[in-house]
Amino acid sequence: MKLKDYLIELASDPETQKTFKKNPEEDMTKKGLTSDQAAAVLSKDQLKIQNALSQEMGTSDSTYGLPIVIPITIIL
Repeated sequence: MKLKDYLIELASDPETQKTFKKNPEEDMTKKGLTSDQAAAVLSKDQLKIQNALSQEMGTSDSTYGLPIVIPITIIL
């Protein structure tokens, strides 16, 4: 699963939120995120998450994904 898709799922699916809160590392590993992507999410740092999204999308614009990151910050 791509990071973008995981963040959307995490923001919108209560079951994913429950699983994430119980064991975030295991949930992200099961969903196929890389260790760098998981570290970015666990850091709760918007810029790190945005950079991970940008790397995934092959862009240099670190603001890519901002609308996705804002709801995730509330969940984390």
